[in-house]
Amino acid sequence: LWSGPGGDFATFYQHVKAYQLPRLTALGIQAGPAFPPGWTELGNPPQAADIVLSVPHSEVTSSVPHYKHHHKEFACDGHPDTFFWTNRSLLAGDFIALHFSTPLCDCTLIQVKTGRFDRDFMRSGVVEVKLQGQAEYEVRGQLVHGCAGVPIGAGVPVEGVRVRCTQEQSEGCILKTLAVETTSQRVSEYRGPMLLLRDSPLPVEGHAWASFSTFLMHHVSHVVDGCADTVCWSDRCVVAGDNVTLLLADPAPSVATVRAVTGTAGAEGGAGDMLQQGVLQVSGDGEEWHTVCAFSHGQAEGPVPDSISLKGVRVRVTGAQDQWLKVRSIQLVPKPARA
Repeated sequence: LWSGPGGDFATFYQHVKAYQLPRLTALGIQAGPAFPPGWTELGNPPQAADIVLSVPHSEVTSSVPHYKHHHKEFACDGHPDTFFWTNRSLLAGDFIALHFSTPLCDCTLIQVKTGRFDRDFMRSGVVEVKLQGQAEYEVRGQLVHGCAGVPIGAGVPVEGVRVRCTQEQSEGCILKTLAVETTSQRVSEYRGPMLLLRDSPLPVEGHAWASFSTFLMHHVSHVVDGCADTVCWSDRCVVAGDNVTLLLADPAPSVATVRAVTGTAGAEGGAGDMLQQGVLQVSGDGEEWHTVCAFSHGQAEGPVPDSISLKGVRVRVTGAQDQWLKVRSIQLVPKPARA
């Protein structure tokens, strides 16, 4: 597409909307939004006060001003196409911090990603945490090649997280992500038909989510697609509290057992990226969860209590591991039909 000699973006974009988008739609191609959430149709970014942070009731501070429209809040908005860009080179002690008005008690991981196209990353830095009641931040991790993933134990009340430069550098910094993951987050999410019943092609309507983001196209929907060759694959090492959860639209009273398979070795699971420490849980209301069995060699299968009309199933991590996690399937095994 070409705007023509001397064309401006506004005219070009109106031409695309009027003529090109209908052609794409006619071909069955659905075009996504041209700009991130909050940006205008012509590509004007939002003001800093209008940027919605990924953690509600939080505030971002920094010792370094932003370059042009790349506000510090963009580091914490959860969108992959926005970022905070400093307007000068970094000095030792420069920082960006995320403060919570109410301490987070279900924090599992802090993720930091700096740099873009192998430039403007923080070459020497640390990730720090301020716990409730503490006056100062404490170091919890180091940046490696401008990135860090720092696990935090669930139940620890966190008031703030900070990324701090420890050595002066000659270039500025792009901070793409300063994110806090919690056990209550629904990062990868799916709603719709789920193939859960063993030996049955009939779908069950429901809702599935994971507390972690997923690698490439290995979405949480693959747990419930009925295919042994697809997986939900985390994009990081999992920590205690991480989970994959399914909620059924309607309770299923005739389920005898639930089964979950993790790892890389086909339908039977096991081997690499399996769940090393975890439990399989069920719920009758989606709120209160009961453990039915622990995982062994990446698999778990346990009975549904007679007192429960099954509403939810959860794979829950109980200990940190040095591998990512692949969840292959969750299945419901019906009770035998009465003669």
